[in-house]
Amino acid sequence: MSRQLFHKTKKTGIKHHNSVFQQLLKTIPRHQFQKVVDRHNGDHRIRTLSCWTQLVAMMFAQLASRVSIRDLVENFNTCHNHHYHLGVSRIKRSSLSDANSTRAASIFSETFFFLLQKVRSHLPRGAASIWYA
Repeated sequence: MSRQLFHKTKKTGIKHHNSVFQQLLKTIPRHQFQKVVDRHNGDHRIRTLSCWTQLVAMMFAQLASRVSIRDLVENFNTCHNHHYHLGVSRIKRSSLSDANSTRAASIFSETFFFLLQKVRSHLPRGAASIWYA
């Protein structure tokens, strides 16, 4: 009897549920983002904090209304068991601070304008002009 229970639980496993944050990140094509990073040498000679991790952390900060880098790092690392599914790992305050001050902002602005084009294609005809007013 115990063997049957063991096999039954082994087959079902642990289900993974996508978070709202992960669903939001799916709108950014990872390969498209990586092309932009490669074009700007964003991950050149970087060992700990990739551009993708920086983007995810900064999006988390914006959506979670984090007020400082210390606050962001503490809250972001609290959910470290979900990082694998986001494609990131734990972050350190000094690494994030260095990346924010030295990494080219053009990587993230190109990503923004790429996403803006995707959004504009779903807007009604006259609504696109509001963005540039």
